[in-house]
Amino acid sequence: MKTFADCVYLNGKIYTVNKAQPWAEAVAIHDGKFVYVGSNEETQKFAGPNTQVIDLNGRFAMPGLHDMHIHGVLGALSALFECQFPMTATAEEAVEAVATFGAEHPNEKWIVGGAWLMGIINDLNKDKLDAVCADRPVFLWDAAHHNGWCNSRMLELAGITPSTPNPAGGEIVRDSSGNATGVLLETAASQVAAFIPDRTPEEYQQGITWLGKTLNSYGVTSIKEAAVNRSMAQAYKTADQNGTLNLRTGLHFLWITPFVYDAADLEPLLNERQSFAGERVKVDFLKLFLDGVPVARTACMLDPYLDDDADKHDPYAQLLVDREVLKEVLTRFDNEGLIVKMHATGDASLRAALDAIEAARVANGDSGLGHEIAHPQNVHPADLPRFAELGAVADLCPKLWHPSLNKEQSLIKAVPREKIDSSWPMGSYHRSGATMIAGTDWPAMAPTPSNWVAMQTMITREDPTGQVPGKLGQNQELGLETVLEIYTINGAKAARHEAICGSIEVGKYADMIVLDRNLFEIPADQIGQTQVLQTILEGEPVFQKTAG
Repeated sequence: MKTFADCVYLNGKIYTVNKAQPWAEAVAIHDGKFVYVGSNEETQKFAGPNTQVIDLNGRFAMPGLHDMHIHGVLGALSALFECQFPMTATAEEAVEAVATFGAEHPNEKWIVGGAWLMGIINDLNKDKLDAVCADRPVFLWDAAHHNGWCNSRMLELAGITPSTPNPAGGEIVRDSSGNATGVLLETAASQVAAFIPDRTPEEYQQGITWLGKTLNSYGVTSIKEAAVNRSMAQAYKTADQNGTLNLRTGLHFLWITPFVYDAADLEPLLNERQSFAGERVKVDFLKLFLDGVPVARTACMLDPYLDDDADKHDPYAQLLVDREVLKEVLTRFDNEGLIVKMHATGDASLRAALDAIEAARVANGDSGLGHEIAHPQNVHPADLPRFAELGAVADLCPKLWHPSLNKEQSLIKAVPREKIDSSWPMGSYHRSGATMIAGTDWPAMAPTPSNWVAMQTMITREDPTGQVPGKLGQNQELGLETVLEIYTINGAKAARHEAICGSIEVGKYADMIVLDRNLFEIPADQIGQTQVLQTILEGEPVFQKTAG
């Protein structure tokens, strides 16, 4: 007896990201997988009396998007339960948001939120927060989630006094009298934030449900959480077991935190990771922080920052992991079959990451594991070809590869103009043969977890707001086909499930999105306005845009 499809989609313009068959008119789906990809006529042969027939009416469809660098749970919990204000807020506007949130949530014992830009850091101090909230601890992240601003109560609870030393890789900013101002840089912020109570399991589940609905509405069907602790891992496992996880998820467990490397403390979580695996959850990923961010002058740079003493410059002084330890760590994890994502925004930390991958290749041979270097915005020309040579993956995020006011107002104060103009050399990565993936890094430096504006600017290299003229870099634009590969099949490979998704092919899961426009028939500067009409995960609609 012939088995008919559960549903068929007809009359579409379907871009498959399958080089052997890049375009199709229709698809047939059975048991969550594509059983036919091709013409309308042949697809209709799979339609039986109980088959649902969907007419795409010429709409454009493609595989679901893969956001390979996101802090989804943190962003969801922040959206649901924390004090929020736009990244463009002044210090006074942020304080007003804290006052409003405190008044509207009188039973909240802590006020946590964000996010502020480094351009206002000189306007921040604990006294401004104390004026509107002195009885409850307040902690506000910056937009990159690397630095913090808190009130006196938060400093008191964290035990910060004039005699408290700066942690390795961080700074407790102080006034002329040696008292903490309330501004905390890098590891100092992480250590103080560790005192904030964790959310309840019920709140985590609310966050994951919200996250799935939100990301599905933007066409995302697969993610990798870029820094996961035990609570997050358990939350994803619970959602997967309950059938409420509408995202394929890879968990990058945070092995080396920004301020400690202690195998005795972190080994248990590493050993537990398989217990969190599930139908839609993969766990063989780890995350390391090697440095901070250029705008805060905490990225590890080969050349000194502006106004720094070149004669005293040590390129690796701010490296958070000793280079030899890093080589040992990469060699070990590579041998154990784990993909490692390394945060490295400076060209010196990037070189250290590549050196570590090279050491692993020498010791273990080519494992085939694509270890990832996240935020490789600054790269020395000599290191560009090493990505392809070593099989390293360039993790391009967040949405900063175009001219922006943030660069003009903040980054220009830290690094030379030519360093900015040569940042995010995606065209050079592509020409060198490097594998690229991408993500939002949301909520860091991203107001929403949408990838569409980022996809547009990867092609145009122009400011989508029109506020800053010109392009970022010469000959660094990517073609649409390359961008779509980055967000689909490349992401599937990085998430270790290219055999089941990432392209529209017979035998793969039916993860597909339908858009309101054909990306190949519109100017590139309109891609950022793309709306998702429907998102399908394993053949089931998980998002449907309503009319109006």
